[in-house]
Amino acid sequence: MANCSILSVDKFAVKPIKTVMSFRIILLSICLVAVSHASASGLVHHKNLSPIIGQLPQATYPTFSLQQVSSWSYSLDSTTANYLSSGSDGTLNYLIDGETTLVSQSLAYRFDNFLFGMIVPWQSHSNGVLDRPIYDFHDFFGMPQNGRTEANIGSLNWSLSQNGNSEYILTNSSQALGDIELFFESNAIALEQTKLRVSTQLPTGSASSRSSAGSWGISISSLTEQRFSLSKSEDLPSLKTWYGFGANYISDSNEISYIKQHNLVLSSVVGIGVDISNNWGLNAQIDANTPYFDTDIRELGWVPIILSIGSDITIENNKFNLGFSEDLRPVTSPDFSIYFSWTHYFN
Repeated sequence: MANCSILSVDKFAVKPIKTVMSFRIILLSICLVAVSHASASGLVHHKNLSPIIGQLPQATYPTFSLQQVSSWSYSLDSTTANYLSSGSDGTLNYLIDGETTLVSQSLAYRFDNFLFGMIVPWQSHSNGVLDRPIYDFHDFFGMPQNGRTEANIGSLNWSLSQNGNSEYILTNSSQALGDIELFFESNAIALEQTKLRVSTQLPTGSASSRSSAGSWGISISSLTEQRFSLSKSEDLPSLKTWYGFGANYISDSNEISYIKQHNLVLSSVVGIGVDISNNWGLNAQIDANTPYFDTDIRELGWVPIILSIGSDITIENNKFNLGFSEDLRPVTSPDFSIYFSWTHYFN
């Protein structure tokens, strides 16, 4: 599991351990692919929930299958991210300790080769429940805690200060509506395996409850899916790969105007999936994006690289996804996240 750091701890001391663990996870995923037998796998819906980044608009990728028979679909997605980290660039001091849960509901309508939909998110910030399991996991395997102690387990503290003046603070649990997203998807012209998505995110969340930074965003993204078999024999697995790119324009936020913001953020995703059966698939995916801010603070101004491992299960008109995400580049995104989603396709 990933490790975090605070000002008094060397952030890079755990990098070799994290790198080794991450490669082991990737190798395990490859092994699972190698022994599988058969299509239920697909894109993992990842979102970076690191404080401030998690309250800004982020590009999302096309998700629907043009082959689906259902016209209407409903999705419930839940992600919980745990973090403990801090940094400074000389004038800014950044400290985050806590846990964020994002619950999103979406409703989409498919007409011919087009999809229209809306996503309504709800953000909750608290001291969380993952602090103790993460601490005990590190303790059991003799791994560095890097800032986690018995004393700060179960604490919630966001603090961004400039020249000693506190600017962006959260010390009490809060929850509120997030930024609503409206989206449209379609096939790319002359590219049968590529889908396009155009979306806009509206600043409907609460800045005081930290469910929004008061910015609106417009994004365009693509996703290309390919399926191939290693052999004509049905005993060998059929693999699915996907890759995509996104461009997201974000308006300036008055809540964080003291940090130089990048209005254009580019993102990418690449993944591989395999179907163990017609109803069960395994996924491994890597997400990355350009920085949101011009600062040396890693969480805000560096390129994050996030690995997600998950499993899709389809039962009649319902699809379930369960997995976890880990930061491959230390302290650029939440230490550890778990996610769950359920999609229902109406008859």
